[in-house]
Amino acid sequence: MAVPDASVAQDFYGTFGLDVEGKGSTLLLKTFGHEHRWGSVVEGAKTKALHHLSFGCYAGLQAARRDGRVERMFAVAPAVNHWSFDFMAGDTRPLTVVQGRADEIVPFSEVQDWVDTQAQVDFHAIAGAGHFFPAHMGVMTHSLLAGVGATADRASARS
Repeated sequence: MAVPDASVAQDFYGTFGLDVEGKGSTLLLKTFGHEHRWGSVVEGAKTKALHHLSFGCYAGLQAARRDGRVERMFAVAPAVNHWSFDFMAGDTRPLTVVQGRADEIVPFSEVQDWVDTQAQVDFHAIAGAGHFFPAHMGVMTHSLLAGVGATADRASARS
């Protein structure tokens, strides 16, 4: 799969709410309202790499919400201050949410307020963790795996 041309990439990433800034044949991808660059697209590149891109939770939950095969959903630092997560209203499937208390991009209080509106939430607040959990990766991973274990336990109980 080839790296898309700049106009296609701009339309695609813009759809997900990213600010896309052109610099020659490179597109810089930024979260709306922030100057930090999360990724870039280089037109005509022979290889692809995408890193530090922070809209996956929003897109992933939207896809999972529409797919009845999904038994449990996961959200890590959901950007509830940038995008509306109203599409999750009424969903009763279990949802694991992991949020750093020191998140510099998504205020903890806004995530906590959103979590309070959800039906079945396993909420993990990690003290001292920022948006990307650099010093708290083990705790974040453990929190997510606890949700996977709960889903596996329910599946084996049904069989």
